[in-house]
Amino acid sequence: MKNRKSGNLVALRETKAEYDGSYDDDALEIIRKGQTIKIPDDDDNWGTDIINTKTGFNLEISGTIDDYVYNLADFDFKAYDGSYKNKLKNLKKYTNDDGDAAKISFVPTTSVVSLPDEEETQTLTAGKRVTLYNPDLLINGDGEYVVEANNSKGYTFQVPYNQITGWKRP
Repeated sequence: MKNRKSGNLVALRETKAEYDGSYDDDALEIIRKGQTIKIPDDDDNWGTDIINTKTGFNLEISGTIDDYVYNLADFDFKAYDGSYKNKLKNLKKYTNDDGDAAKISFVPTTSVVSLPDEEETQTLTAGKRVTLYNPDLLINGDGEYVVEANNSKGYTFQVPYNQITGWKRP
């Protein structure tokens, strides 16, 4: 846990995370192989605990409304390399935070399909400018840096960092 700023947890296989929130109790979130889970910093709104259960260890991320529980046996920790700070600095340079949500605009060089959301997906088209919300720099199961962000309809995309051109502040 103390090294959480040095990398991300990456799913080793498709798994399910338990979600316990005030809006939809006991729902399950599907996490695909290679998808990352960012462990939030401890602050006033989030807390993290590792819980020893009869079947293994779980990671519980608790917020003011929602709790997420991940089986740690389904994840591996991938560390950032020396280029992380430069990539993050570039990401922040092109991110515009207007108070409601942070936005970023770029052109992907390959088409990217969203992470599954109730069996529906959307695609970002290669060569077409997109504006996405709440961008974050993560590392996936292949050790590749990805920009994870949402579109206006709530779909989440993980766009490979080296497949992004045409950075522009929205």
